[in-house]
Amino acid sequence: MNPTHHPAWLVLTLTAGAVSVIFPQSVTAFPDTRGPYFTEIEGPDLLTAGEEAEFTCTADCTPPCAYNWSANGQLARGQVLTVTANGLLSSVDLECISINPKSQETSRQTKKVKVENPVSVKPPAGKEPFLKRPFSLTCAGAAEMSSIVWYKDSYTLTMDAQMTLSADNATLSFSSLLPSHGGFYQCVSSKSGRRIVSVGHLLTYGSLSVNISGPDTVEVGTENTFVCEPNCEIDCSIVWTFRKGFPSGSFTQRKTVIKWTPDTPDTTQVFTCVVENTSAGKSAEATKVVRVIQIQKPVKPESGSMALKPSAALCLLVCMGVLFHWGL
Repeated sequence: MNPTHHPAWLVLTLTAGAVSVIFPQSVTAFPDTRGPYFTEIEGPDLLTAGEEAEFTCTADCTPPCAYNWSANGQLARGQVLTVTANGLLSSVDLECISINPKSQETSRQTKKVKVENPVSVKPPAGKEPFLKRPFSLTCAGAAEMSSIVWYKDSYTLTMDAQMTLSADNATLSFSSLLPSHGGFYQCVSSKSGRRIVSVGHLLTYGSLSVNISGPDTVEVGTENTFVCEPNCEIDCSIVWTFRKGFPSGSFTQRKTVIKWTPDTPDTTQVFTCVVENTSAGKSAEATKVVRVIQIQKPVKPESGSMALKPSAALCLLVCMGVLFHWGL
């Protein structure tokens, strides 16, 4: 079977109620016209992928306003907008335009709504993929008795001799992983018109590790350098975290390098560097605990101090001894 490219993933399904048609006006003066003022969007701040949600646009307007909507670039008309996100994107950007049908004056309001996706492709917990070994991926969170279709790199999955699907299509199993099995897997769950594109998983055979170089003990007032040294066989992001608080003193961070001059003795600082590939579900981190000390430097005696300055009596005795010696 030839691979079928998935058509451009539909992000939203839009419907609008109370549709208003706007007709241009030829009159330039409108003594009984007011607004639109105070345009607002009422509706939830969080959407669940596959479920409908209603948003209402209101404005103070005489005569009553007409309304146009934009949702991630898709257009609709009417005061009430119904949105169904399919889970491909993590948020939806809404914009409502209220329009005075007499004066054609407009007012705009925007709202960003987060999308929660209950469906995701997951590998077995704690199991790493290795070439020539069995592995599996599960379409987790799909509704019971739903129709499940698998995609790889945005194309309909083509099965080979090493692949099998469970009776409900929810689990994709590999009897022996091949290099060709690497890629980005997604599942699409459909039931009763509810269609959800899952959070995907990147199947890859690389590993991640990380180390932090730098001293374990530092001195107050002295600049020190710490470097996050990742070993990423697959693409990874690098992030410093400070779970026990930010360093006290002079502190700069530039990508993988931190320069720090501490100012508080008898304290400890914890540096953590995290490397991660979210699509592959892989991460690694390194932690370094650094102790801050204050070194007491010896005090150099001042010139002419009592420890070095001979007494007048000693000088008199020495001088008298010299004279006596020469006198003999």
